[in-house]
Amino acid sequence: MVFSRSRSGPGAGLGSAVVVLMIWLPDGLLSLPERLRDRRQSRLASAARARHAMPRGDQA
Repeated sequence: MVFSRSRSGPGAGLGSAVVVLMIWLPDGLLSLPERLRDRRQSRLASAARARHAMPRGDQA
């Protein structure tokens, strides 16, 4: 009876990705939604600043 065997296929890739993310992210996998929310807010703020800085063509 073999208790451990090497896996190849989608399961092995997913497991490897989880391990890499756990090492890369200081707060673990649960910090991903927070990071995504922060990145989205940063993009929106940057777009708002860019819109505000654009010169208006109808004003002279």
